Amino acid sequence: PSGSEWVDQSLGLTHPEDIRRLAAQYFNSADQLLTLALAARGPDICTDDVLSREWALARELGVRITVHLGHRVTGRRPDGVSRLHRLGLMGPDTTYVHCTELISDDFRRVADTGGSVSVAPYVELLMGHGAPPIDRCIAHGIRPTLSVDVVTSAPGDMFTQMRTALAYTRSRSLDVDVSIPFAPTLGHRDVLSFATIDGAAAAGLAGKTGSLSIGKDADIILIRGDDINTMPVIDPVATVVTSADTSNVDTVLVAGRIVKRHGKLIDVDLPRVRTLANASRNHVLDAAGFS
Repeated sequence: PSGSEWVDQSLGLTHPEDIRRLAAQYFNSADQLLTLALAARGPDICTDDVLSREWALARELGVRITVHLGHRVTGRRPDGVSRLHRLGLMGPDTTYVHCTELISDDFRRVADTGGSVSVAPYVELLMGHGAPPIDRCIAHGIRPTLSVDVVTSAPGDMFTQMRTALAYTRSRSLDVDVSIPFAPTLGHRDVLSFATIDGAAAAGLAGKTGSLSIGKDADIILIRGDDINTMPVIDPVATVVTSADTSNVDTVLVAGRIVKRHGKLIDVDLPRVRTLANASRNHVLDAAGFS
């Protein structure tokens, strides 16, 4: 939430203090499928003392931090990274989301403190947040990761994010001089890495998932290569990135347990899920006066 009442800590609101209860009640083991992080309200809407308290709270509990900052806001120059740097809050436990309007000094500070950047390319282009900074991350030695931001206005799958990231970033390699050949450096394997192992690293989970390695969880997605939109396969990585979509996902294993098989979710009551989703939508629309 970004309303002023959530920024003014003097009102006695418990956000984000309730994370202590969540940590104790649901996350008292480090070896579980769901992990806890704190989504900080961030420097774009908070005072210095609120920022310091939220970062200190996350580090007291040993949880990672995500913060949305540095995206385009009309008439304002983002200064979130410089503020976090001045307060001494930046570190390897923080993921900065969007970062479309950061300057070189900002990216250097993220890189120097071991932070990670999550780019949501589809939403950033769709909603005018700014140019997805994948090439600028790479130029500063940062392995960008991919995210969705909000499924209310963007598809919630990594195929869309990979494809958008690849096409947009490669388009930036076009020179204004038409006599200079198109020579992009970003490839299919790069964006597949952004969506898998680099994302796992940014979430602090590279030791458990993100790649197929001995000792890691068996988190596996099997994608059909003989469907009408994926056949015939020449380069599997390129096929996944440029041609496949959610309809081609045949099997999904989570920590070795099959949760999807032959394109169907296992042990999920979809009619009930639809009923609950519709009821939730109707409740929100009624409360907002849009029914």
